[in-house]
Amino acid sequence: MIPTFDYTEMGFDKILLTADLHFGHEEVRSACKRPWANVDKMDKGLLSRMRSVVGPRDLLIVVGDLTMAGPTRADYVEQIIGKMPGTKVLVFGNHDRFKPQWYLDRGFSLAATALVLPGGVLVVHDPAAATVWPKDRPVLCGHVHDLFRTLGNVVNVGVDVWDWAPITLNNAVGLAAER
Repeated sequence: MIPTFDYTEMGFDKILLTADLHFGHEEVRSACKRPWANVDKMDKGLLSRMRSVVGPRDLLIVVGDLTMAGPTRADYVEQIIGKMPGTKVLVFGNHDRFKPQWYLDRGFSLAATALVLPGGVLVVHDPAAATVWPKDRPVLCGHVHDLFRTLGNVVNVGVDVWDWAPITLNNAVGLAAER
């Protein structure tokens, strides 16, 4: 069963989503034509873009693939998480390698494989997991990098198609409704 995450009474200024950050991953920088000269500059650039739109009273939902780094780089991932603004929720992607409690212990408020937001909005990393979701309800995903922005009721919230920054929930749901 997919957990419902009702943020409506939590007093957030904005709800934002992002995906496929891949902090510390050199190969994604070139594969997705990211505009930074090296992975260190990419990580700093992504954090800067994130902080330019996410405030301390905002909710940031990371829809998978925060990083590909595993246990040998746990300190690095912990530093990245500490630099991320707002209240953070993680929807696991195929490259998120730590157990849920590890993320919770480092600043995420929730870690889940998928979420249903108010209004029947499904948030899941891989859009293929949403094939049975009603076509009149939005699906917000990552995983596809720069393959598409929208596809029917599916909206890719990944950084590779949103100018390297999170997108607001209202904008994403609006795009799904336009289909």
